[in-house]
Amino acid sequence: MTLKHTNSNEFVCFFMLLEKIVLRFTLIFNKYLLKNNKYWGMMKKMEKMGCMMKVTTLFLKSAVLLIGLVVLGLSVFGLPKLAAFSTTANPEFAYLKWPVMLGLFMTEIPFFLALYQSFKLLRLIENKDAFSEEAVKSLSQIKINALVITLLYVSGALFLSSQKALHPGVALIGIVIIFTSVTIFVFAAVLQGLLGHALEFKSENDLIV
Repeated sequence: MTLKHTNSNEFVCFFMLLEKIVLRFTLIFNKYLLKNNKYWGMMKKMEKMGCMMKVTTLFLKSAVLLIGLVVLGLSVFGLPKLAAFSTTANPEFAYLKWPVMLGLFMTEIPFFLALYQSFKLLRLIENKDAFSEEAVKSLSQIKINALVITLLYVSGALFLSSQKALHPGVALIGIVIIFTSVTIFVFAAVLQGLLGHALEFKSENDLIV
C-alpha cells in the first residue's frame, strides 16, 4: 500500500511539475516578444489574475477549430478536384477513385471526434477540471480515435499496394499520418494512465480524510 501511494504521489508531482514548466516557458516566450516593460507588467498582472491560462487555452481552442475548418474545406473542395485530376492523369487507376475517396472520408470521422475531445479537454483545463473523470474519458476517446485512424491508413496502404497503385508520394504522406497518429495514441495513453493514477490517489486521500 505504501509503494502504491508513493507511485501515485509521484504521478501528481509529475503533472504539477509539467504544468509549471509549460507556464514558465510561456512566460519566458512572452517576455522575449514583449520587451516593453509596460506590456510585460500587464502580462504579470494577467498571470496573477489567472488570465494567462485562459489566453493559452483560448489560443489552443482556436487552433483546434482552425485545423478542423481547414481539413473540412480540403475535404469538400480539394479532395474531389484532386481525385478528378488523378483519374485524368492515371486512367488505369480510375476504378480506385471512389474507394479511395470513401476511405479518406471514413478517416475524417475519428479525426473530427478526436478534435472534439481535444476541444473538450481544453475546456476542462480552462475550468480547472483537468484532474477529473471527464478528462480521463476525453483522453481515452482521443487514444481510440488515433488508433482507428492508424488502422484505416494502414489498411488503405495495403489495399493500394495490392493494386500496385501506391505512389511513393502518397506512401510518404500516409507514413507521416500513421506516425503522427501512433504518436498521439501513445501520448494520450500515457497521460490517461498518469491521470487515472492521480485520480485514484486523490480518491484514496479523500476517503482517509
